[in-house]
Amino acid sequence: MAKISKVSKISKTEGIIDCPPGTEFVFKLPNGSVLAKARNKKQFAVLVSGLPYASVEYHAKGRHFGPWFAMIGEKDIAKKLDAILLDSKTLRSDILRVFE
Repeated sequence: MAKISKVSKISKTEGIIDCPPGTEFVFKLPNGSVLAKARNKKQFAVLVSGLPYASVEYHAKGRHFGPWFAMIGEKDIAKKLDAILLDSKTLRSDILRVFE
């Protein structure tokens, strides 16, 4: 019997690893409404750039980003996201700069 990998899929063109099903980052509004799910760091960055600021701020202030990136093996990204100042007026661009 073959072992099942925790990694669900790798994009052949970009080498980006998708997280296993059920472990996606779920973007929500503060009221709990689900907006979108990210399976990898590229999708995450695209969603951060386009989702309502209220969602980005909610997750940033709750420190939700770092633990998810650590869980999917992106510990350097997790540390950088955890270091972002939360009262910054440039919160969204500060987050996106981590992925440049």
